[in-house]
Amino acid sequence: MSIRAKIIVLPVAVALLVTVLMGVGMFVSEQHALRIMHDRDLDTAQAWLEASINRTHKIALAQAVVIASLPVVQAAVAAQDDRALEQLLGPGFAHMKAAAGMAQMQFHLAPATSLVRIHKLEKRGDDLSGFRQTVVDANPTGTSLSGLERGRSGIGARGVAVVRHEGKPVGTVEVGLDVGVAFLGGLAARSGNHFEFYLMPDTDIETFDAANQVNTRLGATIESDPLLSGGDLAELRKTPTLDRDITLDGAAFAMRALAIRDYSGDVAGVVTLLRPIEAYGAISSKLAMSASIAALIAILLGTGVGAVTGHQLGQQFAEICRTTERLASGDPDLVITGTERHDEIGGISRALKLFHEKLQENARLEAALKEEEAAKRAHETAEKGAGRPTRRGATRRAGSRGATSARAVRGRGPRGPSRTGGHRGAGTRAAGGRGTARGGARGACQRQPLLSNHQGPARRLRHPSA
Repeated sequence: MSIRAKIIVLPVAVALLVTVLMGVGMFVSEQHALRIMHDRDLDTAQAWLEASINRTHKIALAQAVVIASLPVVQAAVAAQDDRALEQLLGPGFAHMKAAAGMAQMQFHLAPATSLVRIHKLEKRGDDLSGFRQTVVDANPTGTSLSGLERGRSGIGARGVAVVRHEGKPVGTVEVGLDVGVAFLGGLAARSGNHFEFYLMPDTDIETFDAANQVNTRLGATIESDPLLSGGDLAELRKTPTLDRDITLDGAAFAMRALAIRDYSGDVAGVVTLLRPIEAYGAISSKLAMSASIAALIAILLGTGVGAVTGHQLGQQFAEICRTTERLASGDPDLVITGTERHDEIGGISRALKLFHEKLQENARLEAALKEEEAAKRAHETAEKGAGRPTRRGATRRAGSRGATSARAVRGRGPRGPSRTGGHRGAGTRAAGGRGTARGGARGACQRQPLLSNHQGPARRLRHPSA
């Protein structure tokens, strides 16, 4: 793979890696954010539901306080005249139920005896102390209070106000507002959420039949089978909430079942809150689309930057390669450019220029040496042509004569034939050419160290002629 291709591929690979890492990070962050939104939405819906229930029993208490403040009511309760209370409030109860959502109205005598039920006139005089803790607490203490409480008609928000006559508590009046299916239907219409309502069994209420001894769903704001099993309801007696995501008729919901505790702190019912979560899917799709667009932009930018950078650097490296090849071939017209750059390519160009200058200097020195050698050879040739021995030729001839004389001297020895006339002729020739032989002998002696033992006799042969 060429450097240009590597430079192009590297940013693309980095962009792809960054895209993958971004995608993983965005997916994890998205899931975390959606989970936070999911839980926060359920928390918000639960808080709104609980606030609505609390507001309901406070409204019930306010209505009970208004009724307890009427003098005619105070006098009737003090006289324990249930008929007077029936005639006073019975005719208008249907209107109060329709207009204000009043589910029940009841008067009590201390400690917890029903004086009259305006919502159910045929039932009066029974003992409520076994299952109406609000009545038990309000009558002895003379304190008005409110809370959720179960009764024979189900669970409701109860407000119990003390009725006083001539400054003394003579009984209590109770107003109950519905927090069942009708109440949850109103909440569903205002919030867009859906609800289920389960009533937990209470064996202390003797009118409950066998069918009421099991956990039952009283109603729901959505058409479906019960979403909680008996095991789920049993678990909600121990834990405050139970969360899960479900799908009903193709629609996704975040579900939270929460235990509803009454005034005494017991689990009186369970409300299942269903919040649509299709919006989460839309948010997830938008985030995925945004991530895809960002990834595409990153890849395109990486490819573009890599292509431009690779093209530029590829051209620069190609130019350096061509310059190096021309430098190696000894191109005399080579001009090295790019030395003014302050990057690595500039450093390479400066190094090549320095190398080129050194090569040029070496070429000049070699040419000068060749010219000098040629001049010397020309001078020697000219001297030979003029008939004058050159210094080198004279030296060679002197060396040759010296060598001949030395060979003549080596010819003497202890045997007779060494003293013959041939020897004398050699000595005469040595004497005749004294000057040259003497110089040649010196040169021969310098070049032939083995003749040093015969230098004495040679001097004796030259002595007579001297």
